[in-house]
Amino acid sequence: MGETETHAVRHALFWAKTGADDAPWRYKPVAHHGLDVAACVEAYLRHNPARLSREVSLSGLSGRAHVATCAFLAALHDLGKFSKSFQALAPEVWPVAALGPVPAALPGQVSHWQASAVLLNAGPVHRALAPVLGPFGPDRQIIAAVAGHHGVAPDMDHLDRCDA
Repeated sequence: MGETETHAVRHALFWAKTGADDAPWRYKPVAHHGLDVAACVEAYLRHNPARLSREVSLSGLSGRAHVATCAFLAALHDLGKFSKSFQALAPEVWPVAALGPVPAALPGQVSHWQASAVLLNAGPVHRALAPVLGPFGPDRQIIAAVAGHHGVAPDMDHLDRCDA
């Protein structure tokens, strides 16, 4: 198996949503959930042309580029679900092949959305996003908007953890 195939298989080991006891699936992978959310953002913007027009006038991007950027950022909203602290919430689907055995304890539990902010600020991720997002970041406001959940942005502790 090549390196790309290995990464494709390993990313699917991390759960985002677990299934009900009678569900035909044990969990939905984080990456699949992110793609679902991205598709919803794209559909929403395409079906709301007045909103898209307002947003495009603010972003300065073409309509197509604005939709793609918003969908991409939305796909990253649960990046923190790749964290050990989140994965440990469902030990029955812990990604053993990627992370080894379930640890007895984890230091400092952090919510998945706060972990998203930390990961978006992590040097390799931050550097990879910079050229993709161009003038939009990834700065604190973009990271807060992407990582925030249910109207709450990550606190400054998580937004300032950057080793870029």
